[in-house]
Amino acid sequence: MLDRFKKDPGAFDLLLIDLTMPAMTGERLARKVRAIHQDLPVIICTGYGEQMAQQKLDRLGGAQLLLKPVELRDLASGLRRVVARPA
Repeated sequence: MLDRFKKDPGAFDLLLIDLTMPAMTGERLARKVRAIHQDLPVIICTGYGEQMAQQKLDRLGGAQLLLKPVELRDLASGLRRVVARPA
C-alpha cells in the first residue's frame, strides 16, 4: 500500500485503515503517508478501546477514529468529518 501511495500520492483522496494490520501498524502507515501528503484525510478503525486508540490518534493530528464494529452511519459521519475538515 505504501509503495503504491508513494508512486502517485495525488491519486488518493482518503486513507481508511485499521490500527492493527500485518507488516505495518495503521499508526505507522498514517505517519508515513502524512509525511508525504500532510493534508490527506485519515480514518482509522480499531477494535481496541477508545481511550487507547485515541492516545495513538492524538499523535497523528486530525485523524478520525471509528470503533469496530463500524456501523454504516458511523462510517458516513466519519467521512463527512474528515472531508469537511479545513485544509
